Amino acid sequence: MSALASILRLWPSNLGESSRWREEAAGLLLRARNGAWVPAKALIGRLGMEGELLARFAPDSVVLHPDYVSAGRDFHYVEEYLPHRPPDASSVAGWCVNATTNEQRTAVADWLIRNLYGPVINVLRSHRERGGWLFDLQEDSSSLQHLAVEERRLLLSLLGVAASAPDVLPPLTPSIDLHAIHGWWAERGEVWLRKFDERLWPASVDRSALKAEPFDRTAWMTLFSLGVFRRYGRVTDQQHRGFLDFLSTRGWWQTICEVDPELGAEAWLGILRAYGEERQTDTVFELWMDSFPRLYRVARWLNEYVHLFQTLDRRESGFARFLLSPASDPSLSGSGIDAPTLSGILRLGQHLVIRELLRADVLSSPIAKEMAFAPRSSVINLMSGLGYSDVDNSSGIFRVLVDELGEEGACFGGAYDIPLQLLATDSAAVRDVERWADGESDDDAEEWEAGL
Repeated sequence: MSALASILRLWPSNLGESSRWREEAAGLLLRARNGAWVPAKALIGRLGMEGELLARFAPDSVVLHPDYVSAGRDFHYVEEYLPHRPPDASSVAGWCVNATTNEQRTAVADWLIRNLYGPVINVLRSHRERGGWLFDLQEDSSSLQHLAVEERRLLLSLLGVAASAPDVLPPLTPSIDLHAIHGWWAERGEVWLRKFDERLWPASVDRSALKAEPFDRTAWMTLFSLGVFRRYGRVTDQQHRGFLDFLSTRGWWQTICEVDPELGAEAWLGILRAYGEERQTDTVFELWMDSFPRLYRVARWLNEYVHLFQTLDRRESGFARFLLSPASDPSLSGSGIDAPTLSGILRLGQHLVIRELLRADVLSSPIAKEMAFAPRSSVINLMSGLGYSDVDNSSGIFRVLVDELGEEGACFGGAYDIPLQLLATDSAAVRDVERWADGESDDDAEEWEAGL
């Protein structure tokens, strides 16, 4: 590798020379972990984090020998000219099924949770009748213990393994109150927030683009869609994000975000046509596809809806309740804005939209902050368990937080209702806040941070 890297560095950089080197490198043999010489394009373990994770459970015959790491920068320089061919779905599915040690099976769970909506899951599901350790998994299986509870359930569900019904989280211990929750979040919230955002936002979407002028259609359509999906109960943020990834891999999400239905209705109909004619039996996303007419409405009137939310800070508090019904808003009389109502579309989703706009510094007013706390039943139950049984809406939650923590503390460092959402739905977060309150070690936080 050192000699080859030296030649490449000294070789004249004439036009097309890089392509010729890549053609030559296609026949290069490298040593696999089992000692065999294998074409470079057939080896994994050099494809970044994805390859490193696959290498933890793939056969030795397809994994790059670890000695190449000793070549350091020379190998990485040569690697730029090596062919890359990701393994096919059937091969990866076979490696998953054939994992034998707990370490390998833990790596399989890690890889699958990062590729939930790719073709490997579909291959595994189609061979479920053959059995194997994957289809004997349960929520308490040792190879899943490093995953969050909702991640375990989602993985089991997509594999076609019956997961247990969602637990009703036990009430917090008496030592936990809003002040303890605030202290826990101030110390450990950064780790939990990164994980929360990873579940919520597709990696391909830049959340900071919500501030762009003129507005970024992709960022705003993504935000509104996440709000629309809040109408569905007993599904997770990761499932919502997975549906957007599913649309994106087929090129449909680009159409939904960038094509105005008024001008490109045929492109939108093309999505329905393609989905309806797909020769597949997997119905994982039928629930979300039912939202297609709602996404159509949002896209058709996106200019107006973006304007309504962007200008929330300038509204008087008495008119904030008309936010989702512009046609009924007396403050918009004569403005020319007559977009259809969003009341039946967003419902709880309006609170998510407002919270994310606050986090992106698009909004900053007290009115917006008061509307940033989604009164989901799980959160209402959490507040009741903390001694606030008369809370049933966003304003009520916010007023309680202000009374107990002050106006600044009520916002949880700009996370707003996220700490409450986590403690209402995630048993790992509950354990972490209780350990923090008891002064125990922060192992949970370190484990989460290591997994990011």
